[in-house]
Amino acid sequence: MLQSLEVISAKLTATPEVYDGQCPVTIKFHGNISAKGKGTVKYTFVRSDGATAPVHTLDFNGEASKPVDT
Repeated sequence: MLQSLEVISAKLTATPEVYDGQCPVTIKFHGNISAKGKGTVKYTFVRSDGATAPVHTLDFNGEASKPVDT
């Protein structure tokens, strides 16, 4: 029997990892959200200038790791 949803981890890496140059520049972020149980995870990305991306959702039905990027 599945329990309520529990987020195990949320990790991101940047590409490039280090940047030293003129702005603006596009930095890509890739990662994953891992959870166990059944339910929906809602997430958004917030930039350093305060801008926010739309809210995204991931549905889980057991233990899994799902990709996220921006």
